[in-house]
Amino acid sequence: MKVGDNIREIRETEKNYKRSFMADKLKISTRAYANIENNITDISLRRLEEIAHIFNCSPTYILTFKEAKQEFYNHFHNNGNSGI
Repeated sequence: MKVGDNIREIRETEKNYKRSFMADKLKISTRAYANIENNITDISLRRLEEIAHIFNCSPTYILTFKEAKQEFYNHFHNNGNSGI
């Protein structure tokens, strides 16, 4: 699991935020933020909490985003949506 990949996907698909917006909110350069999303920079718990606050979600949501998304897909793919 790559946390940066989860952050990027949430930013792009759920929040529709630009990298520059995130960098500004975190008070870092756009390049430094890009390094987080590209898994170049190790992310601290404090930084993860800051990003979660911007996304209005929990750090756990970010950490488990891909697994939860995959479980959701598998449930509907394997069981059908049954009119839901």
